[in-house]
Amino acid sequence: MKNLTRLLCLLLAGCVAFLAGCGVKRMTIEDFRGQCLASASGECLPGDACDEYAEILREDYGNAPDCRQACEQVHLKYARQQPMGDCEPVFENAQSLCNQYCNQRYWK
Repeated sequence: MKNLTRLLCLLLAGCVAFLAGCGVKRMTIEDFRGQCLASASGECLPGDACDEYAEILREDYGNAPDCRQACEQVHLKYARQQPMGDCEPVFENAQSLCNQYCNQRYWK
């Protein structure tokens, strides 16, 4: 009886977790831009970088890998312009947000 109760609890928890995932709101470009700007700090990530990421996200790539490649190109552009040093986590976060947007937009 104890094992049956445990099994039922696990099944219920799994169903709740599954159904909770179904209602997840997809990130919009405005969401991306807001989160990108919120993570920018001082000279680490200029606002124009967030704008540039947002601009490429407006394009239709047809699939997530091509979209993520565009994110990578923006990341590389800024990496070549200035050494990242202590700012690397901020740039990595911007690219991660960009990739998240791509994965959500082209999720099947």
